[in-house]
Amino acid sequence: MRKLLFCSFLTFLFTNTFAQPYGNEWIKSDQKYFKIKIGRTGIYRIDYPFLVTAAQMMQVDLTTVNPKKWQMFHKGVEIPIYVAGENDNVFNSNDFIEFFARTNDGELDKDLYRDPRHLANSITSMITDTSCYYLTFIPTGSSQTAKHMTNYVNKNFGSISPESYFQHQSIATYTSNYVYGEGFDLSGSEASDPLYKEAEGFSGTLFGSGTSYSSFLSTIETRFLNSTGPSPTLDFVTVGANNNFKVLFNDHRMKVYVSQDNFGFTEIHDTTFDGFRVIRKSLKLGASQLGSNNTYLKFEGQFISGVAYQAHAVNTVSITYSRNFDLDGNSSFLFRIKGNSSPKHIH
Repeated sequence: MRKLLFCSFLTFLFTNTFAQPYGNEWIKSDQKYFKIKIGRTGIYRIDYPFLVTAAQMMQVDLTTVNPKKWQMFHKGVEIPIYVAGENDNVFNSNDFIEFFARTNDGELDKDLYRDPRHLANSITSMITDTSCYYLTFIPTGSSQTAKHMTNYVNKNFGSISPESYFQHQSIATYTSNYVYGEGFDLSGSEASDPLYKEAEGFSGTLFGSGTSYSSFLSTIETRFLNSTGPSPTLDFVTVGANNNFKVLFNDHRMKVYVSQDNFGFTEIHDTTFDGFRVIRKSLKLGASQLGSNNTYLKFEGQFISGVAYQAHAVNTVSITYSRNFDLDGNSSFLFRIKGNSSPKHIH
């Protein structure tokens, strides 16, 4: 899928101060950067007419830019791009730049916590879903090379057996609730802490003893399963959403169940813990445990004697499974296949 690119451009000028790891070490003071805002995951194209207008505003003469020197950065890391027409070392009117971009996730939110492991939902950002990509070019005369993709042509694919499946990750992330994390014990009551604490962030509806719900149901699409591939993997993150200060033992217990049809459930996990905690698990499932359309995960709080209130919340759930090459009519689809030095036949 290709999209016309709508973006905003800014010029960054920086001076070198101290050689400390502030996270902006990728920015070079002698280069200019086009800031590109992304609101939807996909493949984007920057064509010459669009770029030349922005370049003029920044007083950049594109005729002096060697297209082999274009670079793209995201989260401080250079990503590979495709530059059409770069072989003549001139960025012409028919040339363009293409790149794959994702919306913002919660990875950068980890820096808000004293311990990055305390962030439960790393898929959905607490700040914004808009991500920023930065296009720049290496100065003329520099021996530095940029990360560019090249065209690959192989017409002798008749002898190569087609891949029968690919790895697909089906994800659900929950943001209807916000857990504030561990607070202070203030005469038996809990006062909120202004710092980001363990388990703080977006989550699903609270469930467990004393809440409005005893369990939480997550529905994950698992269509077009290929049972000959590797075993499916279930990944989930949940949190304890309260702390019983006066209870001197583990005050949370939760079980996880799986079902093909939302009727017969099989227990696959049982955990006990204390207070505000991030529970992050990865479990292998059998192909027979996945439903033909959806697979259902039930998270259920368990009664603990002496504990009147225990709140749990689900943050993210995903199932990675082998899927047939049926994209269900989608014009674009993200998938993975195991790579090696041999050509792959996909159809």
